[in-house]
Amino acid sequence: MTTATTDTDFIVNRSNLSESEFVTPDPAPLGDGEVRFAVEKFALTSNNITYGVAGDMLNYWQFFPAREGWGRIPVWAIGRVIESKCDGVNEGDRYYGYFPMSTSLTVSPDRVSERTFYDGAPHREGLAATYNQYTKVAPENGILPQYEDHAMLYRPLFATSFLIDDWLADNEYFGATTLVLSSASSKTTIGLAYQAKQRGGLSIVGLTSPGNVDFVKSLGLYDSIVPYDDIATIPNDAPTAYVDMAGNTKVRVAVHERFQDQLKVSSAVGITHWQEYGQKAELPGPAPQMFFAPDQIQKRAKELGAQEFQMMIGQALLKMYEYADNHLDIVTRKGQDQLQPTYTEMLSGKINPKEGYILS
Repeated sequence: MTTATTDTDFIVNRSNLSESEFVTPDPAPLGDGEVRFAVEKFALTSNNITYGVAGDMLNYWQFFPAREGWGRIPVWAIGRVIESKCDGVNEGDRYYGYFPMSTSLTVSPDRVSERTFYDGAPHREGLAATYNQYTKVAPENGILPQYEDHAMLYRPLFATSFLIDDWLADNEYFGATTLVLSSASSKTTIGLAYQAKQRGGLSIVGLTSPGNVDFVKSLGLYDSIVPYDDIATIPNDAPTAYVDMAGNTKVRVAVHERFQDQLKVSSAVGITHWQEYGQKAELPGPAPQMFFAPDQIQKRAKELGAQEFQMMIGQALLKMYEYADNHLDIVTRKGQDQLQPTYTEMLSGKINPKEGYILS
């Protein structure tokens, strides 16, 4: 089966993410061993903006090449096989994984099993295996029909949330009894706060912008909620762990100056405040360290076994889906006239934090 529809890619200027456009490439005929997907739908979150901001530093632009100076920001999506010249991957099969914001994607499946395959295309060699894996959409693979949209929105983000919480608990929170989280309205931070609250024993402080305070309160996850400008009012008489999801230098400096030696660990994870990312500052207290998820995955998989560890994440994820259904809304938008404005809103930080966006 071949497609006669025109392919479309959404591309952005790598040096100016606010500049974007749609282009219509001419796809090459399918080669032996290749598979072509129709991209059915994808999630767009602030995490995808992080992919764009860190595109050169962390090789995110390499996954889906575009013309010189431009790039295709990766998203978590579901694609349907519309052409296959690869044994074991059949037309009509649906897969969850890393896709571009495009109407189609051609891959070269490698290590094909009944459940998964990896894209073995030459330009993706050496990139993180997590991003090269495609998982068949099926209940036995942890993707239930009623939770397809949830999987695209929360599954990749929650994996990070789970791993940060697991790392902190594994290190007994570095002696901290207070956990301070920036970007408290972001989905990755919500997942982390949810996990930490289930464990108990910590006072969880959420940092957020003034306009998001009411929403963050409605989540029921934080013991206190503090606008960014009020960081200096947070009690600093207890050992504290800080997880920086915002990447805003001003916020990071304020936290370090407030807690000083009471700060036991400062972990940098995300760049939701991408406009303020990358500025240098001298900081009191411990030096910020980047959280590297693969290290924790490797450690826990060795201790528990890979399958047991994945089951732990899967069970926690299903509970998170149930929580999300009571506190967050999934919004579906279709077409170019819906995608570009949603991307612009996401880039400018003007999206409603209560909403998660599924686009096509």
